[in-house]
Amino acid sequence: MIKRIKRGIVLLLDVSIVFTISACGSSTPSRPPVQEETVTTPSSHEEFINEDEQLANELKNQLANGICTIEDIQNMYQNGEISEEILYVLGIEVPHTQSEYSGEKRNDIKIVSLAACSNHLAGLKIDGTVITDEHDIRGSCDVSGWKNIVALAVSGATTIGLRDDGTVIATGGNELGQCDVSDWTNIIAIAAGSHNTAGLKEDGSVVVVGENINKQCNVENWMDIIAISVGDSHVVGLKSDGTVVATGQNVFGQCNVGDWTDIVAISAGNLWTIGLKADGTLVATTGRNRSGQCNVGDLTDIVAISTAVGHTLALKSDGTVVAVGRNNEGQCDVETWSDVVAIAAGTNQSFGLKTDGTILSTKYKGYSSSEDIDVSDWSDIVVPH
Repeated sequence: MIKRIKRGIVLLLDVSIVFTISACGSSTPSRPPVQEETVTTPSSHEEFINEDEQLANELKNQLANGICTIEDIQNMYQNGEISEEILYVLGIEVPHTQSEYSGEKRNDIKIVSLAACSNHLAGLKIDGTVITDEHDIRGSCDVSGWKNIVALAVSGATTIGLRDDGTVIATGGNELGQCDVSDWTNIIAIAAGSHNTAGLKEDGSVVVVGENINKQCNVENWMDIIAISVGDSHVVGLKSDGTVVATGQNVFGQCNVGDWTDIVAISAGNLWTIGLKADGTLVATTGRNRSGQCNVGDLTDIVAISTAVGHTLALKSDGTVVAVGRNNEGQCDVETWSDVVAIAAGTNQSFGLKTDGTILSTKYKGYSSSEDIDVSDWSDIVVPH
């Protein structure tokens, strides 16, 4: 059996020893092991590759026999015991490095307890843990160990959590670096879109990771920001004076917010942007209005907004909800809802958080299922105050 400790060093262990847990974890031999022999690995690239292949085959066999798990192998990678090439050979995703939790709670973070996007839903429970739907796209639902969470953001294949100490944790697809948030600190709000994750810092500045083809990460000059939202390929920021800034793709005018004033909340849809004014009315960019999702001019008494790919949700001051836009899956059928305190719009569904911590849902079809996701048993979701 071969176990890589670090690049350039290999331990050769007596293969006659039987281990209860082998290379993927702490080992308990059935008899004392023979003395280990340290061997310096050759410097040639070809021999390195051969060693990687040997170790990959050994780990593959251990996975097949249930001796170790994918998580064990990812831990080996994070500990520097195996190379990234081995993960690639085994078809295992490179794990995201997460920031350390400081334990110093902040009091300037706005709670976000319900987040939906595309085919994905996440809820924040009163104990600081997170619950998600069952459609795990590229690890987007791998939140079982999360604690001390106070706000959530999701995209179709990622879940982002803001801890109460201002650090951020992420899981899911990271092909564009949208989960590279482990070094973020002093964050008071988060937002996620199709290709990007954004964080609002306590000093009013903003950080964005992920794709930057449309310059949606170019926020280094933003200041005095109090809220953020991320669309398909654009990022929007609300300033403390009620004006709005935006960067990114603007093919449909989704970034044309320069003349907005008296705004108290923003929501970036797929290819449009909605703003909530202080008087409870809404404004919208021209955007892509194919389904009428920007037709919000006659809505009043609004206190919260949420947008998705083809529809806009709006929460009224009396706890009822209105919706405009695409309704092919019944995502706008919210006229009977009441006692709602928070809303979240997904691609083909809408969700509402009630005052008792339960969830209302329209018809919802997930990415890998033709059946509705049942959230009727979700409870103890944090009710924002």
